[in-house]
Amino acid sequence: MDEHEQKDYERASVLKQFKRYDEAISIFMDLHLKHPDHAMTIAKLVATFVNIGKYEEALVYAHKLVAVQPNNTLTYNVLGVVLMKNGKIDEAEAAYDRAIAISPNYPEPFANKAQIWIRRKEFEKGLACAEEGLRLDPEHYDSLCKRLVCLYRLSEDEKFDAYIKDALRLYPDSYYLHYILGKQLLFKNKSAEAYQEFEIALSLDPTDEETQGELAIAFKKARPYRYLAMITQHVRKPLTIYWFILLGFFLVLDIANSVGHFFVNEYPITQIFLFVTLIVAGFLLFNVFISAPVSDIRIWFQWNSPQPLRRTTGFIIVSVLAFAALIINGAMIFSDSHSFVILPLVIPVSAAILFFSYIIHKY
Repeated sequence: MDEHEQKDYERASVLKQFKRYDEAISIFMDLHLKHPDHAMTIAKLVATFVNIGKYEEALVYAHKLVAVQPNNTLTYNVLGVVLMKNGKIDEAEAAYDRAIAISPNYPEPFANKAQIWIRRKEFEKGLACAEEGLRLDPEHYDSLCKRLVCLYRLSEDEKFDAYIKDALRLYPDSYYLHYILGKQLLFKNKSAEAYQEFEIALSLDPTDEETQGELAIAFKKARPYRYLAMITQHVRKPLTIYWFILLGFFLVLDIANSVGHFFVNEYPITQIFLFVTLIVAGFLLFNVFISAPVSDIRIWFQWNSPQPLRRTTGFIIVSVLAFAALIINGAMIFSDSHSFVILPLVIPVSAAILFFSYIIHKY
């Protein structure tokens, strides 16, 4: 390459680094047409096509790379990776074997071959490959990761616990190590701890979809009540409006019964409405309780706590009173008594309506 073409190559490499893949590919393709045997340009094309998920195109250029450098261990290792992306596992294994035959002291093909055994669920063979890679380089990242995966799938908990500490000491900012630790904890049904590790992993790489999926699984297992609150929160507003209307309706019935001797228990439809209202009220109260973090329970009743928590405290107290009043009213409706408890009900029920509406629409 001349000086101008070298600058184009460097500019395309920068574009690739900033994920402007289409522009980078265009420049690399022009350079490849001018210099079809330039191995670094072909390697950049392979890597860029892999980045954008065009694995078939990447495989075409991976074969070209092998043709240009037939005795290079890195070339066959790259070919094996691309073959894996295309689902050609047996061919990938042959490529890794060729890379190892060319350079038996290079650890990367051993780590990649361990991944093949992991996909085949032959974890003992995968562990042996990972250990060979670590024998060549005790701090080789991919081999460390593959060894940990095999250990947790083989339920070698003591070894896993020892090795994960060493790996995190070497690579504290590795999202994948926290992901593996989360998987192992989830495998052992330690969902709460797994959830924390997946959160750390996502903080290090927020775009990883596998970690997002595992985080959701850990969330469901570790905090099932919080998960129920999350998936039902979209029904809070209509149920709150329903509760508002029905409570107002029963207040009117209370007054009508006391003043005009309108006996509610003579009308079965009102009994049905009250029963449904009690269920809705119970659901909404339960939903608010489980929506709050468990760690906040201890400060709900501290009046020097932040304003939102003081509002929540007041809401809970008044709503429990209102719910108790509803139960009393319901018991009297379903009984033979024609008298209602009026004055003790009006204030707490009305306050509960206001508090509940405010809290639900606020949060």
